[in-house]
Amino acid sequence: MPERKLTRKQRGFVKDYVETENGKQSIIKNYNITDPESGVADVMAVENLRIPKIIDAIQAIRNSIADNIPDELLEKVHLEGLNAHTNGLPDMNTRHRYLDTAYKLKGIYAPDKSIVVDIAVDVTNEKAMATALEYEEKLKQQLSI
Repeated sequence: MPERKLTRKQRGFVKDYVETENGKQSIIKNYNITDPESGVADVMAVENLRIPKIIDAIQAIRNSIADNIPDELLEKVHLEGLNAHTNGLPDMNTRHRYLDTAYKLKGIYAPDKSIVVDIAVDVTNEKAMATALEYEEKLKQQLSI
């Protein structure tokens, strides 16, 4: 089966997400969200960021950007950020953002690791609840959480 391409809205979402790293705002900008505070945009952002072809598109753009930034330029901008001051005092927020961005661009961070487990259980039944809690505890032990 041939791989389907991204829709226009998905392409816009990917572009804006790479620029801002804000899924909610990227959804609001590219989808017909009438009430930004309803929580719909948050849910859609999470859903979009679980779609393999969207994840691949985001990673491809990030890799392209990182590959095209000369290390000398990144080092120069990095040093500017590390020397950021506001009102004569070190601006730690700005410094953190510069470091974070540089590390992301160069792929220094380890990939995120997460496991999502969704178990549908009738929790009104005491035995089912006990079983669910027991299973949850076993999972935590196996995953060393």
